Amino acid sequence: MRIEQVPVGEVKRGRIDLHPLLAQHRVDEFRDRRNDTRAKTVALFAAKIPMWGGHVKADEVRARAAIEFPVHESPVALGGGAQLRGHGTRGIGIAKKLAEEQRTRNDGATGSFAGDPTASKALIGRGRAPKRLGEGDPTGPMWRAYPVVEHEGLAPDGSALWSRRHHEHDYRTSAPGAPPWRNDALPDSFPNDVNARFEPVWSQSDDVRARIEGMVESLVAIRRDIHRHPELGFEEFRTQSLVEDWLHRHGYAPHRSAETGVYADLNPGHPGPTIALRADLDGLPMDESTPLTHRSVHPGRAHKCGHDGHTAVLLGTAALLATYRDVLPGNVRFLFQPAEEGVRGGGARRMVAEGLLDGVAEVYGLHNWPDFPQGQIRVRSGPTMAQTLSMHITVTGQGGHGSQPQVCRDPIVAASHLVCALQTVVARGLGYEGGAVLSICAFQAGSTTNVIPARAELAGTIRAFDPCVTERVLERTHEIARGIAQTFGVRVEVTFEGDGYPVLVNDSRCAEAVERVAGAVVGRTNVSGTGLPLAAGEDFAYMTQAIAGAYFFVGAGAPEGSTPGCHHADFDFNDGIIPTAMRMFAGLVEDRLSRLSSGA
Repeated sequence: MRIEQVPVGEVKRGRIDLHPLLAQHRVDEFRDRRNDTRAKTVALFAAKIPMWGGHVKADEVRARAAIEFPVHESPVALGGGAQLRGHGTRGIGIAKKLAEEQRTRNDGATGSFAGDPTASKALIGRGRAPKRLGEGDPTGPMWRAYPVVEHEGLAPDGSALWSRRHHEHDYRTSAPGAPPWRNDALPDSFPNDVNARFEPVWSQSDDVRARIEGMVESLVAIRRDIHRHPELGFEEFRTQSLVEDWLHRHGYAPHRSAETGVYADLNPGHPGPTIALRADLDGLPMDESTPLTHRSVHPGRAHKCGHDGHTAVLLGTAALLATYRDVLPGNVRFLFQPAEEGVRGGGARRMVAEGLLDGVAEVYGLHNWPDFPQGQIRVRSGPTMAQTLSMHITVTGQGGHGSQPQVCRDPIVAASHLVCALQTVVARGLGYEGGAVLSICAFQAGSTTNVIPARAELAGTIRAFDPCVTERVLERTHEIARGIAQTFGVRVEVTFEGDGYPVLVNDSRCAEAVERVAGAVVGRTNVSGTGLPLAAGEDFAYMTQAIAGAYFFVGAGAPEGSTPGCHHADFDFNDGIIPTAMRMFAGLVEDRLSRLSSGA
């Protein structure tokens, strides 16, 4: 059996605004298929609504709309919710009544897709909402409206209904006469999705919190020491020794990799699953302008992306997990990776090539992000960061005296026109969705006031989230360069440095794991994919190419005002996010090792 979930609505101020035209199109499409497959269409309206004090504080409402079919093939609509009062939960059926109304009339009151194609319907938040659901309080955010169209039988078990992937189901195991998802213990209710919850046993306990708080002072000191002594890619010798010393003190046997990297296993040889956690070590070739007491002591080198903080977080996580190694059902591999900032193709590719992900089930990494508020986690499945290419352009003309431009072939004028023309590659070459960034970031030509130079040099970057888009951008760049050369009588050479980092693609299951854990760490209302994907590049992409994994962002923006962003001369890592980042890593270890070891 195949399940397809189709987004047909959006949320505005607590209302699910449905898109009837889109939904009807999908219904018609599957009605055509029904003629061949005799498939049943089952519509579910299911909601899980945590309640406090009689008011809806919903952080999740998933609606599945009833679809109108002939009477002899009427849809079955079942649903329900969970109400939290104190420490108890109780299932509340909310969809059965709506389903009956859907079968008897089509007045739009129940959010019917098959009816009036002009009106948006509020499924919850009107007078029809049961009083037990807080009078339909419209303040709770409601989201993810999907019709679930199912073929060749009734619905499978609850977990499959919530899945974002296609699944197969054998109905021969279902009890005759009863939908397999039905929860008899809670009449008229839909069982909670086990994959949507993270119920930590130890990783978010008071004991772990206390241990983390007890380490923060020493971790901040280590972070600031690394910050004062930044090292560029494949030159992180001092940082490498610092990491090794820390790991030795906490019972690890660290190994070197990728020249200046380090890795270590929590439980080497454990028969259970292994997951990997990664941090980057290197700084940037730039100056620091801050007045901080721990500012860089090396001109032209600075930690302006927060890799010093990432290293401190992973060191703290390694120390924390060392106290729990005997109770974990698997192994954790800590990857301290050099050269993320693009030196010689990056350190992640080297670590993958050296086999550090062999036998590893999943890999996780994080990045501080000042543009996101502190206390928030951002993650999404699919493309998350862009493929990156460095571009170099040389425009060669004929130089001469500044007073005699008519006898010259001015490369500055030609290069200036080229810069402007290249802005059309995305704006006029990719349509309204775009999907790429092309930026010219350097323009060098001439050295005095009265000489037209013979050459101008440009440099820039290209970012895209799809290889096909990248190819189109490169093709148009070459076409425009040839046109400029012909127009101004100059020679234009365009070169691209390597293949760049690939698109960083988060595995959907791993991204869902991050969402689950983040909900326990910062609260579900502080977890989203807003602002993603980013057009920045990240060589963690090589790791997610090799195995399943996810990369997420820990908000680092200070609440009192603007915070300098990564790669800014005034940037400094926000030490206040160290506990949050450590709890995220610890939670992922607990969640993933327990689920992988149990086959979930």
